[in-house]
Amino acid sequence: MGIILDPQSVRRLNSAINRIQRKVIIQKNELPMRCAADYVQLLHQNITTQKYKTTYPPYSPRYDKWKSRKFGRTYGFWHLTGRLLGALRPIKIAEGWFGGIDDPEVSDYAYVLEYGAKQP
Repeated sequence: MGIILDPQSVRRLNSAINRIQRKVIIQKNELPMRCAADYVQLLHQNITTQKYKTTYPPYSPRYDKWKSRKFGRTYGFWHLTGRLLGALRPIKIAEGWFGGIDDPEVSDYAYVLEYGAKQP
């Protein structure tokens, strides 16, 4: 008992397998890039709708003074929104992609918002 394949079917099968292999190699880099881009879009949406604004406590006078010295007079919760939105983007790293900020001043500001300021 055996399987007999005609040469034309074998060529079509090999061709289909080769197309799939090429697609997998191409998408190896594309999927992480798409995930990073989707993450950046989610962050944009959350910032522009101020979805999580109410979960943060109001500024303390000491923090407000430090923030004014470091970043200039600020008004409102998302003072650096324009710069933050401009700095958010998918970024290529050695082994893949991530969505983030590579502007040091904007990332410092975001860090302070998240974790608070060290003693000035």
